[in-house]
Amino acid sequence: MDITKRLLTLIPVTPFTTFFWIGKIKIGRFIILPTVSFILALSFGYSFHSLVADKGDHIEQIGTLLLLLSIILFIIGTIFIFLYNLRRSYDPDEIIITEIFGRIFTLVITLPILEAIRVGLITVYNVLCKEIFLCPQGTSEIIAIFTILPIPFALFHMFNYFQLWPSNKLSNSLPDFVFFNVNSIFNALYVKIILFMVMFLPFQLNIIDIISYYGSIIGNVIDILLS
Repeated sequence: MDITKRLLTLIPVTPFTTFFWIGKIKIGRFIILPTVSFILALSFGYSFHSLVADKGDHIEQIGTLLLLLSIILFIIGTIFIFLYNLRRSYDPDEIIITEIFGRIFTLVITLPILEAIRVGLITVYNVLCKEIFLCPQGTSEIIAIFTILPIPFALFHMFNYFQLWPSNKLSNSLPDFVFFNVNSIFNALYVKIILFMVMFLPFQLNIIDIISYYGSIIGNVIDILLS
C-alpha cells in the first residue's frame, strides 16, 4: 500500500463526509438530513434566544453562533471531502456534510428576514389568542420558530436539487471538495434573494439593518477567532 492509502485507512473520512453515515441511507438526504440541520440550528442558535431575549442584539448573538458553526462545517467538509476524493471509487451522492453547512449558512444570511417573520407571526398569534382563542402561555415562540425554520431549508433543498446558474456551469470544472461548498453558498444566496423579495413589503424589511447585522456578526466572529 502507498502512503496515501495508508493515511486514508487511518483517518475516519467517511463518518465526516457522510455526516456519520446519514449520506449512506437512501432516505437520509430527504428526511434525516433536514432533521439534523433543524436540531443543529436550534442547538447552536435559537436555543440561546432565552439567554439574550432581553438584549437588543440577540439576533447578532444567534447569527454569530450559527456563523461559527458554518465555518467549522465548511473547514471540516473541505478537508475530508478532499481526502474522500483521493479514493479510487466513491459515491458523490453520499457526501452531505456540505448540505448541512449550506442549510446553517442559509440561516445565517436570512436570519434578519426570519426574525421579521417571527415577530409578525407572534403578533398575529397573540391577537388571535387574545380575541378568539384561549392559548397556552409561551407557545407563540415555539409555534413561530417551528413555522419559519422549515422555509429556508425547503428552499435550499429545491435550489440544491435543480442546481441553477452558476452551479450548473461549475459542476464539471471544479473538484468536488470545492464545488460542493461553492454550490451550497450559491443555494443559500438564492434563498436569501427569494425571501427578501417576497417578504420585503409585508414585513417592512430594512436593508440598512440587514447590512448592519452582517457587519456585526462578521466582526464578532473575527473577535472570537483572534481572542
